[in-house]
Amino acid sequence: MKKKLAAIEKIFTKERTERELYKEIISFGERATPFPESEIKKENLVKGCQSELYLTHRFEDGKLEFFIQSEALISKGLAALLVYLYTSETPKILFTNPPVILKTLPILGKISMHRQTGISNLFNEMRSIAAKYI
Repeated sequence: MKKKLAAIEKIFTKERTERELYKEIISFGERATPFPESEIKKENLVKGCQSELYLTHRFEDGKLEFFIQSEALISKGLAALLVYLYTSETPKILFTNPPVILKTLPILGKISMHRQTGISNLFNEMRSIAAKYI
């Protein structure tokens, strides 16, 4: 997880224009693992997001893998940051390592309060999933 945090910090602490920052966020979403079409259903919809955001997962060999889908590029990119941090980690990591890095980077200061709430709701949903496997 430390390597992932360092990679995110390296990307988002560079001096950037707001436009460049959004491009980087969108790029994260574009690189997200494809979401299984069969999982686009009401029960996988993350509540409280500004746009429709779907979350599903796979649990294998004691580790979680998360998948997200959204047509909204910024929302998908922000969600992909969380997926990047917590995919291939144990469920316990979601409880011992909250995504405080997102609060220390200039990302949150640039996005709307609705998107910030959506990211928080997504993380809470990921933790609910993780709790099933602890």
